[in-house]
Amino acid sequence: MALRSLLFGLLLGGVIASSAAGCYWLRYFDLARTHAELIQDLAEATLASLEATDRPLAPGEIERLRYPLARAREFTEIARKRYPDRESLAALDGLVARYADFITAVERARVEPPDLASMRALVGDLDSRAEIVRQAVAREEAG
Repeated sequence: MALRSLLFGLLLGGVIASSAAGCYWLRYFDLARTHAELIQDLAEATLASLEATDRPLAPGEIERLRYPLARAREFTEIARKRYPDRESLAALDGLVARYADFITAVERARVEPPDLASMRALVGDLDSRAEIVRQAVAREEAG
C-alpha cells in the first residue's frame, strides 16, 4: 500500500510538473513580471531589515531568499527553450544574476560587517534591472 501511494505521488508530481511547464508558454509575460517584482521586493525588504538591525539574517531567512532565485532560474531555463531571443528574457537573466550577487553579499554579512553601501548599490541595480524587464515585457506584449 505504501509503495502504491509513493508511485501515485510520483505520477501526480510528474503530471503537475508537466502542466506547469506548459503554463510557462501561456503565462510567460505574467511570470516574467512576477519574478522581477518579487526579486525587487525581496531585495528591498532584506536591505531595509539589515539597515534597521545590528544582526545578520539567520540561515533560514537567507534560504527564503534562495527559493525565489531557484524558481526564477528554472523559469528562465524553460522559457529559453521557446523564446531564446526575447529581450525580456535576456533582461530577466541579468536581473537573476545580480540577485544571486545580492544573496552572496547577504551571506557574507553573516561572517563580517555588512557593506551596506555596496548592498544599497546592488539593490539600486536590481531596481533598475527589474524596470528594464517590465518595460521589455510591455513592448513584447504590445507587439
